[in-house]
Amino acid sequence: MDLSDIKPATQKVDIRHPATGTETGLVIEVTSTESDAVKAVQRRHLDKALRNRNKMAKASDIEAERLDRTIAAIVGWEWQGDASWGGKKLPFNKDNLASVLEAGWVRSQVEEAINDEQGFFSN
Repeated sequence: MDLSDIKPATQKVDIRHPATGTETGLVIEVTSTESDAVKAVQRRHLDKALRNRNKMAKASDIEAERLDRTIAAIVGWEWQGDASWGGKKLPFNKDNLASVLEAGWVRSQVEEAINDEQGFFSN
């Protein structure tokens, strides 16, 4: 087995209703934390932390960095059936991602998938 051939793929996250567990129709495609896009965001945050190591970090900064990392790991989405946000099937862009991820229940499902490294590898 050539270990260099083992590479993570993207995975699709069926966003589920937080109370019932039923699929909502929103499917978010995510990439591994090993992707170049996510690593670039993590490096940028680390560089900032190193520059400001003598300053007190704010909770809002940490939350913004977490959102930034999550957005970097999302590579697409599908609005299936009657799924919508504010009555619209939003186009895929960073601003719309940030709006949808303000719903903590959506963000936690996406982050759970992103942090499950095994889910990015198929047998």
